Amino acid sequence: MRVRVVSACGAHPSIQRFFSNMFSATLPRLCASVKPVYYNPRTWPKHWAASDIQNLLEGHLLNPSDAPKIYESLKIFLNSSHLDSDLMSLHILVRHTIKPPPRSEVDVERYLRKHLDPNCDNVEMRLQERAPQLEKASA
Repeated sequence: MRVRVVSACGAHPSIQRFFSNMFSATLPRLCASVKPVYYNPRTWPKHWAASDIQNLLEGHLLNPSDAPKIYESLKIFLNSSHLDSDLMSLHILVRHTIKPPPRSEVDVERYLRKHLDPNCDNVEMRLQERAPQLEKASA
């Protein structure tokens, strides 16, 4: 699904209300089938209590000694995240209290084959292709 964001600067207030009501009504229904991910608060249901957040974030906190305060703070921001500022505050709080997700592994051979030269069978650079890099490195 593609969503185009249009600035409402200078738009009539009734038009602004129309678009804000339309998106606030449809987005929760569209995102209802998304599985909650611990590092992305946009996937968390808005009605969650602190205990639900605790179950999701178990083992992912950077500082587990502050856990009760963190869960309660996240619940407050999550329940009031209909405002953009609250959603940004929730993202900042999550980013600073939760361990980042593990990095995905990359198959270097496949990545280089895809991005360097599709006609080449292996990822070795020919000598003439390396010349500019070698000149820069030796300078």
